[in-house]
Amino acid sequence: MDTTGYLVGKHWHLFTIPVVGPDRGKFQQLTFGDYNYSSPPWSPDGLYIALAGNRTPERLDLALVNDIWVIPAKEGETHRLTRDIFI
Repeated sequence: MDTTGYLVGKHWHLFTIPVVGPDRGKFQQLTFGDYNYSSPPWSPDGLYIALAGNRTPERLDLALVNDIWVIPAKEGETHRLTRDIFI
């Protein structure tokens, strides 16, 4: 907490890891970039994962304002569902 952030150059990303089958234990990274993502629930059909994340240039490490994003569970493009307004 030295005013430069406590994650200095580290970001939280989403990975999946199969627990059964031939690819068991092989992780797949789904999110990339200089952003943090958190709180990933699966869709009921298992095809998508929702995420909370802040991808605005003005973001801070401790920012509590996040948008909701959705990404296909296998791999694919992340799509923003909400657009938060900074006050």
